Amino acid sequence: WGGFLMVLPVVFYSALPFYRGAWRDWKNRRVGMDTPIAIAIVMTFIAGIYSLATNAGQGMYFESIAMLLFFLLGGRFMEQIARRKAGDAAERLVKLVPAFCHRLPSYPESEAIEEAAVVRLNIGDTIVVKPGEVIPVDGTVLSGESEVNEAMLTGESLPIVKRPSEKVTAGTLNTSSPLIIRTDHTGGNTRLSHIVKLLDRALAQKPRAAELAEKYASSFVFGELLLAIPVFIGWAWYADAHTALWITVALLVITCPCALSLATPTALAASTGALAKDGILISGKQSLETLAQIDDVVFDKTGTLTKGQLSVSRMLHAGRLNEIQALAVAQALEQQSEHPIARAILNHTLSDGPVSALDVKVQQRVNRIGHGVSAQIEFDGETQVWALGKAAFVSEIAGHLPEAFAHIDHTGGIIFLGNQSGFQTAFLLEDQIKDSAAEMLQNLKQHGIRLHLLSGDRQAAVAQVAQELGLDAYRAEATPEDKLAYVENLQKQGRKVMMIGDGINDAPVLAQADVSAAVATSADVARDGADVVLLNDDLNVLPVMMEQARRTHQIIRQNLTWASAYNLVAVPLAVFGYVTPWIAALGMSFSSLLVLGNALRLLKTKKAV
Repeated sequence: WGGFLMVLPVVFYSALPFYRGAWRDWKNRRVGMDTPIAIAIVMTFIAGIYSLATNAGQGMYFESIAMLLFFLLGGRFMEQIARRKAGDAAERLVKLVPAFCHRLPSYPESEAIEEAAVVRLNIGDTIVVKPGEVIPVDGTVLSGESEVNEAMLTGESLPIVKRPSEKVTAGTLNTSSPLIIRTDHTGGNTRLSHIVKLLDRALAQKPRAAELAEKYASSFVFGELLLAIPVFIGWAWYADAHTALWITVALLVITCPCALSLATPTALAASTGALAKDGILISGKQSLETLAQIDDVVFDKTGTLTKGQLSVSRMLHAGRLNEIQALAVAQALEQQSEHPIARAILNHTLSDGPVSALDVKVQQRVNRIGHGVSAQIEFDGETQVWALGKAAFVSEIAGHLPEAFAHIDHTGGIIFLGNQSGFQTAFLLEDQIKDSAAEMLQNLKQHGIRLHLLSGDRQAAVAQVAQELGLDAYRAEATPEDKLAYVENLQKQGRKVMMIGDGINDAPVLAQADVSAAVATSADVARDGADVVLLNDDLNVLPVMMEQARRTHQIIRQNLTWASAYNLVAVPLAVFGYVTPWIAALGMSFSSLLVLGNALRLLKTKKAV
């Protein structure tokens, strides 16, 4: 009677999760892992009450129920800890954004500060973020210069300098001095919220291997319930009902396929969380599984392998201007432009000295989109019409292109500066290859992966990048349709293809590839459709991701092998009566914890070798 009273809260409270799970499965017309556990608990409790009522004095397995549930709930508790540890990346990101901020309601007329809730900020509001504070919104710096630590989002350990007109992201840390920021995006529209949604989607989806394991586990449970009937009848006939009961209960408990069902999702959750720490978001349903099988990686050029930022590599002269004078005039012409070529001219510096000391007066500036810019300029005691842009545009003012400029051997872009006296200077532009590209590609090659370059850029520029980086194949002047056909052709050859791009024109081919990846600076449509989003510009994370995918595949196989072997050994032992219910619970819990422990090894990524 004492055992009966003490087991009541165990049966009617502690076992509720198993009853709910079994009832949910019953309503959905399926059998799950909770079904045999619930049946075993109820059977044992009813048998114990019967023995108590008839004063049988034996076969009252009240203590076995308590011990069974202790091990089962202990195992589930450990499982929840493991899952939370593996999937806490999204939770950490959410906590990055502060609840309150300093708003400047009257800026720029006044810099009076008032406290405001971040959730009540609107687009266009102005805030100030002091040193040591987390930036609460996506916005644009209006005033101030500081360093911002973006490691929480991108994994980049070095602070990034932020100046007026540059963008900042919610969740990043202002480290040096105050920044006045205009709010561009708030709440669910920030980049941080987008990342959290991707993580949630990845953790909620069930990959193909997990679905197959769950389907197999459901069939296994159904077979286990069918097997329990002849086992009970056989032991009741061979021995007695009490013996048949505890053997059947032990069979139902020890063969619960918890380890089998945990083998895949736990490993995938651990890898997803670990990669998120390195600035790699896995959002596609089958991505980690497919990554382990990739044969070919196809890269876009501009913004992916290259920085996507033009710079002036050389200046060639055909007139009487020196470098300082030519650059001063060119910068004066481009002063009001945000075009990438204008940025390259304006950011260019000379070792000979600053150009700001020269007096260049610009009047009547005319910008012809796609061709160049012209203006009347007073410079060096003369007033002339100057032009900067394509050769045909400049020649309208400067006359014929001189022989020195007609055959320039340069694979990048060229723009010309001229005036009414003729062509003066040629600016040779190039898009620099990312610092991490060569090492990353070499690492992928060592693993037998073929490397391709697909770009809409000119033949000479694409060929130079492909040759410099040692790529296996390339295609220049490719339209979105050409890129799509290229990847489809590889897939027809039985190759598994990963495509890495950043532009809107890459969206179709990203969707076609077996695995698609978008880099940090990608267009929104490219990021939204990609299976993998790389949050920083360090391409060395690609080999790390591939290595992690291979490790994940290996550990899933280990887990499935162990779970299957355990059940093959446990079923005969339970059927022949060598296992008591509490030992069955211990064995099942130990099996699940072993699978979890093996999967948690994936919480740390390893560098590819």
